Amino acid sequence: MKALGLESGSNADHDILQSREDLVATLSYFMQKGVAAERFFANKELFQKIAETASQSPGAQVQLLFIE
Repeated sequence: MKALGLESGSNADHDILQSREDLVATLSYFMQKGVAAERFFANKELFQKIAETASQSPGAQVQLLFIE
């Protein structure tokens, strides 16, 4: 989140992520509970930017799930 310039915010479970704020809120919600979650990111351009930024982190690992 730091690499993306995101600050922690509200805790909320969004079924579909459409913004940086949705991402932060959903991550905070599930981290607080100590559980994992998978969500669809509806904003393709923002998802690509987040994935690119994450891939540049030391020790980064990528896992993709393709649904047809």
